Amino acid sequence: MTELRLGQLSVDTTKHTVEITAVAAILDPKTGVAAWYRCGGSVWGKETQQKLRELIEAMEHDMARQVMEGYENLDGTTSPRPAQAAGIGEHVSEDDPPQM
Repeated sequence: MTELRLGQLSVDTTKHTVEITAVAAILDPKTGVAAWYRCGGSVWGKETQQKLRELIEAMEHDMARQVMEGYENLDGTTSPRPAQAAGIGEHVSEDDPPQM
C-alpha cells in the first residue's frame, strides 16, 4: 500500500499571512520513495491550523524558558543558561540591520 510521509515542514510567521509549506515522500512499499510532493498555500484544514498554533505557542514557551531560566536536560534536571548569553542589542545595531 502506497503511503505519504512528511519529510520537511516550513512555517513562516513573519509575513502578513502565515505561510506553511510541506514536502512529503510518496512511498511505494516495493521500491521506496516513488515521488516527492510539495504542498503550500491555503490547503490546510482548520484542525491543522489550530494544531500548528498550539505547536508554535509550545515552542515559544520552551524557547522563552530556555532563554530566561535555563535548559531542561533529558533527565529532567535544569542547567543554568550559558554565561555568554547576551541581549539581542549586542548582536544587532542600526549600522548592521538583520538580514532577511
